[in-house]
Amino acid sequence: MAYHNLCKNTKVPPFIKNLLGLGLKFCPNPKQSSAPSDIALQRLSDDYHRFIFFNSSTQTDYEKPPLYINKNWVPKIPEKYKQRFERFQERIIHDFSKSKKCEPNLTLQQKRAMKWLQDNPNVIVFNADKNLGPITMDRDEYIFLAHRDHLSNTTAYKRLTPEEKTNQILQVMNAIDTFCDVWENKRWLPENEVMFIKQNTSTNPSWFYLLAKIHKTPLKTRPIISYSGSTCYGLAKWLDVELQKMLPFLPYIATSSREIVSELKELEIPDSARLITMDATAMYTNIHLEHAKEELSKFLLEDELGTSVATFAGICPAMLIHALEIVMTNNIFAFGDTFWLQQTGTAMGTPPAPPWATIYFCIHEHRIIKKFPELHYYRRYIDDGFGIWIPQDDTPNIRLDEFKMTMASYGIDHPFFARTGLQPLQWEFSSLDTSAIFLDLNISIKNGKIATKIYEKDLNLYLYIPPHSCHSKGVLKGLISGMVYRAKCLCTDTIDIVPFLVKCHQRLLDRGYQDEDIRPLFKEAISTYFRPNQLDISTTETVEKTRPIFLHVNVNPADPPSSYFQELFSQELATQNTDPEETPSDDKSEYSVTCDRMTVCYHGAKNLKSILSPRKGRFGKNFSVASSLAKLEETANL
Repeated sequence: MAYHNLCKNTKVPPFIKNLLGLGLKFCPNPKQSSAPSDIALQRLSDDYHRFIFFNSSTQTDYEKPPLYINKNWVPKIPEKYKQRFERFQERIIHDFSKSKKCEPNLTLQQKRAMKWLQDNPNVIVFNADKNLGPITMDRDEYIFLAHRDHLSNTTAYKRLTPEEKTNQILQVMNAIDTFCDVWENKRWLPENEVMFIKQNTSTNPSWFYLLAKIHKTPLKTRPIISYSGSTCYGLAKWLDVELQKMLPFLPYIATSSREIVSELKELEIPDSARLITMDATAMYTNIHLEHAKEELSKFLLEDELGTSVATFAGICPAMLIHALEIVMTNNIFAFGDTFWLQQTGTAMGTPPAPPWATIYFCIHEHRIIKKFPELHYYRRYIDDGFGIWIPQDDTPNIRLDEFKMTMASYGIDHPFFARTGLQPLQWEFSSLDTSAIFLDLNISIKNGKIATKIYEKDLNLYLYIPPHSCHSKGVLKGLISGMVYRAKCLCTDTIDIVPFLVKCHQRLLDRGYQDEDIRPLFKEAISTYFRPNQLDISTTETVEKTRPIFLHVNVNPADPPSSYFQELFSQELATQNTDPEETPSDDKSEYSVTCDRMTVCYHGAKNLKSILSPRKGRFGKNFSVASSLAKLEETANL
């Protein structure tokens, strides 16, 4: 059991580690079994009615669009199917009507730790950056770091009064309505997308919180904006989908570690080849809309590659720019009882931020990479880049310096930078070497080939979800399957696979799993992914099955297992189509369809993060972040 205690002024009891050492994903058990109201029977009923009605539809190639709003419409179905569902529902209500006590999965000491943390809001619980585990920190220090590292930058952030926040949000909502009206009238924005955007527009701000970069000395923090449910969320999701359409047509973009390994292992390189990595400095805050939107517009309208991307992706450049202007200039967020507007850079936390940052710099890469034939291979994942550099002459350092300067020159002559005094996006480069770390890969040169293996950070606590957490049992199988598949895909030398899996096995034992439970799962995954003549998963054809209906339930150890629901489904709801020629319609009272699959979807209980570290912060009742910030500003002005 371990966590990172960064409290300086508060003595944190030693038993806190017994709770936080479980990890913030740990879910305490509920106090009793589920009630009938906890089973999503109405949701299943709606799904069942629609399934029965549409099952005989001749449309077989329908795919749910990325932006989708569930309708409340429920069709009429034959009485025999309604009676089936009523029997199914009655049996569940009967079986769940009597509650049972659920055994707790926290020890008395862990419950004591939970109460101590809830009674002491002066101690903030939050996550470390890079998934390095939970942290405790004095509340005053947490606010100090938020101010020092981020909010004190008046160029990037503007403090809003509550009235200014309300007025700004109303203006944004009007701008979103105008966007929808304009582009729907021009027939670029379909009705379902307009509906999605408007139904996901609200008067709520986003929420600001921190991750601690404990791997950095001195300690720094990463700002995070929780954007879901905020004013621009619907438009931002739409914009994300539009930008994602462009990515498959653009060069130099790394989509995954697996893709990188697949490309690298095919390369043959000379002895003179060296590896280099690059890291953008504060990428999001240094992508400025005035420069970026002009670059994107020129790229999509004038560049040969850009125009083809717009055509194949079905992108309207003017509509894209319009949406970008709204989303990127209206990132309104709350921090405790204070409100802020992000004034520069890419709007943090927004769904389109990653593809937007990727596309923005890809425009520059498209122009410059071909000028450096020494760069035998180059890929970038958002703000991390990797390349293989092969010198072409006797002055490799001069050419390398030229490459570095060119990377950092994007927009240097643009009037925006001259007027504001801001700098274009800057990059930090590693030295040329025979090995490098990129994403989660340790990449090295061996005998004219590229070798890769999995890279693991020294500070990682490997806080896998413990076996007694209130999670679905399938989580463990998925976790182990992912470990084995990752080892197979990312390790080019089989000699590196076994040590990695042995470490994974030991880490699970350290988290409380039993060897007799996890060893068979490792064997099953190994036999699946390492069997002879195994087809690549991406090219394996899947057997077409009928669409299932979905029953949503909460994970609860006191409830019956999923086999109970499946047996009940088999007895009451499962049907076979006896007359496939019949087609359902509102005016037909009888028809037969096949309903032979039901998937039980488990929803996890509240985890420790939602209890101890909610996204709105746990500053304590009647505590004012505004007062704390005022004191910090007074001190700074002395």
